[in-house]
Amino acid sequence: ASNKKDLSSIVLDAIQLQISRQHYVADPSAAFALAKAALGLGEMTQAKRLISVLAAQQTLYSADERRQLLLLQANLANIEADFPRLKTINALLAIDIRQASTQQQIIFIGYVGQTLVDTDPERVLAFTALAPLPASLIRLRARSYSSLKNYPAAIAMLAAARARTDLTAMEHLSILQSLTLAYLAYNQDAEALKVSGELIASAGANLGKENLR
Repeated sequence: ASNKKDLSSIVLDAIQLQISRQHYVADPSAAFALAKAALGLGEMTQAKRLISVLAAQQTLYSADERRQLLLLQANLANIEADFPRLKTINALLAIDIRQASTQQQIIFIGYVGQTLVDTDPERVLAFTALAPLPASLIRLRARSYSSLKNYPAAIAMLAAARARTDLTAMEHLSILQSLTLAYLAYNQDAEALKVSGELIASAGANLGKENLR
């Protein structure tokens, strides 16, 4: 809990500095990252304040930066369960995203997938069928299979991803966690125990033994 409190303080102080010095005008990328972090930490008041400041300056941004702002606004609307606003933002993004970089398109696909995975997993599987599959979409596709109770497909996908060499340490840990949960859902407790042991060892090695995660 103290770790989260310390992190919140750092993020909120940095947001205050961004706004007071107007760093977001010249280079909004740091401000986007701070707003995203504040949303992740549940610091809604300051996240909304920074997002509204960014929105007021959007005519100065590049097309890519405006898309990043839309994604932030969509994230905020989703958290606040403001579904009419979310629908409007998603429609704008769907039109604009075709002009975006491949990386930004993948971020958008992942974002839309997260909003639909519980209600329409078949659709998520259809539009995330990219080759080669970006690491950021592996768990989303596996979760879609799990939502459809197709645990063997989810397990096969995660087990294959576990051997990939292009994953970051955190992505690898996330894959191991998802694989453990998929084995448990499929009542394969021995396999779940085996993978969870690997997860704990890998987490200790990569994050340190004292890390709360």
